Amino acid sequence: MNRPEWCETDFRKAEVFLEEHEADQPDTALFDCGDGLYAVIPRGLPALGVRFYGLFMLAPLPVLLASVVVLVLFGFKDDVTLNATTLGVFAISVVLIIGLVRVMHLILQNRALFPRNYFVTLGKNGIAMHYSRKHFPFHNPRAWLTWHDIKSVEPGNGLFLPAFLIGLPFITYPKVQGENGVEVDLPFRLSRARQAEQMEAVLSLIHNNIEWRKAIRS
Repeated sequence: MNRPEWCETDFRKAEVFLEEHEADQPDTALFDCGDGLYAVIPRGLPALGVRFYGLFMLAPLPVLLASVVVLVLFGFKDDVTLNATTLGVFAISVVLIIGLVRVMHLILQNRALFPRNYFVTLGKNGIAMHYSRKHFPFHNPRAWLTWHDIKSVEPGNGLFLPAFLIGLPFITYPKVQGENGVEVDLPFRLSRARQAEQMEAVLSLIHNNIEWRKAIRS
């Protein structure tokens, strides 16, 4: 079934809003984009888009990082006399590793090079995922549901493939079940206290939308 036009309309509106305001709330996954539109971004998870220039800038850094790590591991694998020289080389290596990691982090924050164009929208017509198979390989990453089609919503464990990069492939996040087995996932991972707050906010928003539309129909 083709996605309805409102899915793409909500996506474009949310994308513009997030590009301008995402950095204003660094510990938030749920954003009010205005006019009844909300977005849930994969905050705390490695879900970035990539453009050619971004890949070009980032590519040398993992190589340099790996080279420094290998140098440290093989340079100190044999019996080494601890003296000022060896301790100095080790300290410099550690500083280089920390520096390269921080540089990679700063580059990844550049939206022009690594756009944040993966998220879930919750609008007037329904809820829609805007992900790809590299995020959800086993079910439709662009699934959508109208509010009337939603059967249940609750926290659940799910596979979010990029989370392998941080050692947590299975994470807990809101999961929405709909008619005909359609599933919409809203992944994000924050600090424990903040995760609970945002989880409750997302679940309440969905429940309120469902109840409001049931009241209108009745």
